[in-house]
Amino acid sequence: MKPSDSSSIASSECPELPTAFHAILGTTLFLFGNLIAQDSTLALLGEPQVPYPYWLAALDVFETGENLPSRTSGQCGDTREDWRMAIMWGRTLVCLADLIVTRSIMAKTSTNTIYTSAGRYTDEPAWPPESPFSVIAARRPPSTRRMSLSWASANDLMILAIDQFSRGIFHMPHPQHHSTFSPSCALGSDHFSRTKELFTIASAVLGVAERPGNGAERQDWASWADSVFGQMEMEADMDVWRGSITRARGRCWVVVGSARAKVLEAALERGEMDVLFSEAAQDARDALTMGEYTCGRFIAKLIIVDFSYFVL
Repeated sequence: MKPSDSSSIASSECPELPTAFHAILGTTLFLFGNLIAQDSTLALLGEPQVPYPYWLAALDVFETGENLPSRTSGQCGDTREDWRMAIMWGRTLVCLADLIVTRSIMAKTSTNTIYTSAGRYTDEPAWPPESPFSVIAARRPPSTRRMSLSWASANDLMILAIDQFSRGIFHMPHPQHHSTFSPSCALGSDHFSRTKELFTIASAVLGVAERPGNGAERQDWASWADSVFGQMEMEADMDVWRGSITRARGRCWVVVGSARAKVLEAALERGEMDVLFSEAAQDARDALTMGEYTCGRFIAKLIIVDFSYFVL
């Protein structure tokens, strides 16, 4: 067999996804943004010293990959979904949602103009022509979500993120189906772990749900995260993951229970004492109790003390 023949066979067995480059570049920008969020001094001269330009550039790259002619023309025979890009797309949106929550919190407690000014984080700086950000912006699709993100709330971004996560989870390979996938091709790495991927996704969503904010929205996010942790219980080696999953699900229920209790507290302040005997009150008790026994009494107790009249 000629070398060219063997290479063509190898490429047919493990064809590269059309979006492979965009997934790698977008992930790199996402990770750069995370590093800058932790330590802004890591930025070089001329590079953004705040994280969101990196995250927004990552979204532009993901969207450019999503709109490649090979994917939109219908002429490409490769219909596989790039689940890795969908997951990283969702994680990037979660970071931006967390940024909005942080700005909302700081705007109420700080006089710093970085939080109280009307400037939008989506405004595009004037990048030098040689900047990678300038190149990414020049190749941005004509119809982009960047404008719609300008006034998006944290909940809007979380909804988009959960959509991407759901898409990625659906197309993510299952270990029990390895017979239909080559580990080095379909999974991308011999160290792929669906369980770790699910835990990372759910933990990212739960992290935002635990921040102060709209109770109903936080309840929705925590409930979705809990559903992913629940899915892990059916797929993971529970001898290894039982502790981590149990604690995480407990945190979810503490968020759900405290959000429900806040609604009841507001009703009590209006003099509506009958809410103590309502179905909503019982739901709050049940959620906090579940959180207490799964997450640890020392965490849920802090919430239960504040709303002791719901659990007595």
